[in-house]
Amino acid sequence: MEGFHTLRIRETLLKRLWFYSAGTYGVTVIDRLASSATDSIVVGYFNSPIVDLGPDQDICLVDSICFVVPPGAGISYMWNDTIPGSTFCTSTVGTY
Repeated sequence: MEGFHTLRIRETLLKRLWFYSAGTYGVTVIDRLASSATDSIVVGYFNSPIVDLGPDQDICLVDSICFVVPPGAGISYMWNDTIPGSTFCTSTVGTY
């Protein structure tokens, strides 16, 4: 198994392992009586989605503008106002 780790733990409980590349990782825990348990996990990484809201826009004081991003499987969006969704409309100057 790629990245297989054998840990001998005495009095300290290990709570975290860090993985820096995709693959199958396993761990074996051996107690003071030489009993052991083994487990494994498959770690994968996904590329972050790329979102392009287009060029900067100027609007009049009484107008508003809506930003629309395409929905995707497993993708959610959170806008400046912390409301999730694929559409955000505003009449306030700002960076979005």
